[in-house]
Amino acid sequence: PRITGFELLDALKKVAPRVTIVLVTAYARELGPVIRLEHVQAKIADCLPKPLDIGAVHALLRRLAARRHLEALGRT
Repeated sequence: PRITGFELLDALKKVAPRVTIVLVTAYARELGPVIRLEHVQAKIADCLPKPLDIGAVHALLRRLAARRHLEALGRT
């Protein structure tokens, strides 16, 4: 890769500022403080650690879909 995940995140936000982004990393523990900072600065929806837990993915997708639905209704 020629860019980092965070550089990709910045590029995505410039092109599609409303896109919902979830980080998936095997380095969640090591990147914890950076990821928390990025949550605030880049509005990352969440970060999931590898290996993925399908139940956690399903729960996150339900939360994100509900949030997007409320936004569409103008309730957030």
